[in-house]
Amino acid sequence: MIIKYDGSFTGLLTVIYEGLKNNLEPENIITSDNNEEIDLFSDIIFFNSDKKKADIVIKTIKKKLNFSVLKVIYYAYLSNEDNIEIDIYNYLKLCFQYNKDVYDNLGNDYINKLAKAVRRVQLEKHRFLGFVRFELLKDGIYYSKIEPDNNIIYLIVDHFKNRFRDQKWLIHDTLRNIAAYYDKNSLRIFDIYNIENLEYDQEEMEFRHLWKTYFKNIAITERRNLRLQRNFMPVRYWKNLIEIDKK
Repeated sequence: MIIKYDGSFTGLLTVIYEGLKNNLEPENIITSDNNEEIDLFSDIIFFNSDKKKADIVIKTIKKKLNFSVLKVIYYAYLSNEDNIEIDIYNYLKLCFQYNKDVYDNLGNDYINKLAKAVRRVQLEKHRFLGFVRFELLKDGIYYSKIEPDNNIIYLIVDHFKNRFRDQKWLIHDTLRNIAAYYDKNSLRIFDIYNIENLEYDQEEMEFRHLWKTYFKNIAITERRNLRLQRNFMPVRYWKNLIEIDKK
């Protein structure tokens, strides 16, 4: 049995609701746009997202288990780990079977995989709270382009909303074509594709030049340690940092 859903967290919770209610034993849970080859004899079921059913799952987890379980499955869902949905499903099924959180049971293969995915999301979230760089556009909006491995934009936006309440800003995840926009009053996340011909504020261009000059001048060539630098700031993030020489 293969279960398909629309890829949203609400959709995944709907799958969990239907699956646990009907004692389903799916081999895998995949998104509807997943083009991987499926066995000809597989029984394919598609569940439409249902907010009421998703809310029931959330309330049940909070009541019978704890909020940490909900956080675990959300962080795992946001990870880029392949086929993580079936691990989330099996983890929750085991939690309800024993009526407690079994997250510490790392001897279990799918729980161990789940825990590793969650840790990667947590680490990347922490990194991006410091890696995000905003650049002032001519229209007065501070723009930032990011390309995280995991879908962490949902986890970092409240931090920047609280920190920059008096500024308009937009964080653009170019890998997933989504963006978070804050207009000083409200925050919303929406689909967005390529933004062409960005015009930077003149003061921003001058500041970028000064920052790159400062960063270059404070560096001590003899004490340069690329391995340590890569540990703190992985190379895959460098291209969106103006201070890093991309050559």
